[in-house]
Amino acid sequence: MDTQIKTNTDAITTNAASNTSIQTELDATQTGAGLGTDGAYTANGSTNYLTTVTSLTSADVALDTQIKTVSDQVTNLSASSSSGSTNIQSELDGHSKQELDLQLMELTLLTLQPIT
Repeated sequence: MDTQIKTNTDAITTNAASNTSIQTELDATQTGAGLGTDGAYTANGSTNYLTTVTSLTSADVALDTQIKTVSDQVTNLSASSSSGSTNIQSELDGHSKQELDLQLMELTLLTLQPIT
């Protein structure tokens, strides 16, 4: 009987140590993930896009949505900038041609004037 009690006591001690290790790992995982000790998610009120989320998944979605919005804005600005550059270059090219045409007309007029 004493042997069985000792065996059971040792098993209980081993299980308790194992449970403590598992709880320590669980606590560290929850802390690392930003969860409370009860495993609940608490939104960070000082953020721009996560103040109302209720889970890690919804935080991922909120951030992904905002990143996509910014990405689309950058794409649109890039396209607008490129289009604007093309328009400016076209205007510059047009002015250069007009200036050359005017210079050519002036030279033509000068050659047609009688020399006195």
